[in-house]
Amino acid sequence: MLIPIQPVNVDPEKIAFQMCESGEQVTFAQLEERANQVAHLVSDLGILTGDHVAVLMNNCRELLELCFGLDRSGVYYTLISTRLTTDEMDYIIRDCGARLFVYSTTLESVDQDFFSKLPNSLQCMSVGACAEQRAHRDWVAECAKKPTSAIAHALQGSDMLYSSGTTGRPKGVLWPLP
Repeated sequence: MLIPIQPVNVDPEKIAFQMCESGEQVTFAQLEERANQVAHLVSDLGILTGDHVAVLMNNCRELLELCFGLDRSGVYYTLISTRLTTDEMDYIIRDCGARLFVYSTTLESVDQDFFSKLPNSLQCMSVGACAEQRAHRDWVAECAKKPTSAIAHALQGSDMLYSSGTTGRPKGVLWPLP
């Protein structure tokens, strides 16, 4: 569970985070706006309170914005390790009951063979420079079309963690939504 974006009301131009590798900085005001856009998109996609979103991304600005937005959407989100095999990724996506899967196109393990095994009902959206080459909609472009205002009924979401699976398959740890 992420912390609320409180400083946006006090000092909106204060730096919320900085990406170490690129040096890119995001202010609390920018984070608030982008998190709201995520929440609007999730709602427009029909993802409801208590539904699950699976996320497979490298560390990047979009990942943080996505998590903050999902956190205010009243949904569970599962961050999938990029070090897992495609079979393990598939297992987690199915086990958590994800209705939406957001992934980085830069991950080599995410190929058409991987997607052919996923449930047909799963909505998939991509993030990254190669997004236009994929059959899935571009997450960043879709978010940019959404309002930056807060959603009408923001609800606290939560992350769903998975164990490492050292004694078999990874096991989901699900906390009740507040």
